[in-house]
Amino acid sequence: MCAHYLGMLGLIADIIGVLIIAYEWRRTFGHDVARRQNELQNAYDGIDDDALMAKEFSKLHWTESLRRRRLFIAGTLLLVFGFALQFAGTWPRAYTLLGLQNCS
Repeated sequence: MCAHYLGMLGLIADIIGVLIIAYEWRRTFGHDVARRQNELQNAYDGIDDDALMAKEFSKLHWTESLRRRRLFIAGTLLLVFGFALQFAGTWPRAYTLLGLQNCS
């Protein structure tokens, strides 16, 4: 067994662990967004004067959650892309398969 394979196994374990954590964070985030939206809706039910304020708070809440969701997706994509680059660089004889030169 080549030492490169141990590095590749380590990278696989790292990416799986981080993606499990990211999945759980995403589930919790989705639950928190829904809970907060319900709180905003229930706080202003039956009050006509504050209906406009409730609508504004809901819009701000959804805008913030959309921004956070996009950041999460961008970070996850960068993580997977970085993993793919490291995995390709660790693969034995990947330089010849990819048409690259070994720098050492």
